[in-house]
Amino acid sequence: VSGYSPDVAVVVATVRALKMHSGRFRIVAGKSWWNDMQTDHGFNPPPVWTIAGKFFSDIVDNASVQFNQFLASLDLLYLIATFVILWWGFGWRVFAVGAIFWGCQASAPYFWTGGAFLRQDWLFFSVASVALMRKRYFKLAGGSLVYAGLLRIFPGLVKTFESSTVTSYSMW
Repeated sequence: VSGYSPDVAVVVATVRALKMHSGRFRIVAGKSWWNDMQTDHGFNPPPVWTIAGKFFSDIVDNASVQFNQFLASLDLLYLIATFVILWWGFGWRVFAVGAIFWGCQASAPYFWTGGAFLRQDWLFFSVASVALMRKRYFKLAGGSLVYAGLLRIFPGLVKTFESSTVTSYSMW
């Protein structure tokens, strides 16, 4: 259709690389989990996630099972850092309410996304932007909010709500 015909060597190298990388997950996951993963959920991450994901996944060539488990634990580290920055920005009471809410919510249980790869990064950067804003680090807060918005749509909705609230307050 486009008139472009790829080089056969490029196609062969790409297929071989795909087989090599998917073999890692077969070893780590086990047969039943691997079969469950074959259900197509689509690959639709934004470009900034793809850049960060490539950075972390390319740290070690031919990664071991332990390295893949480390990659899966990055989300746990993001969640811990989210609560640490909540404590730093707002104190122990807000931290406690946030931890209780997160622990009791039924809409997004951790077993659904836990052990995934960079699924909680947007939450960390969203919370970080608000905490940084409260501590008057406005440039870092803006950068965190922009990065969170580039990762997922939710932080962009938070910014829209914030802007409309500030506008309606100033008009009142």
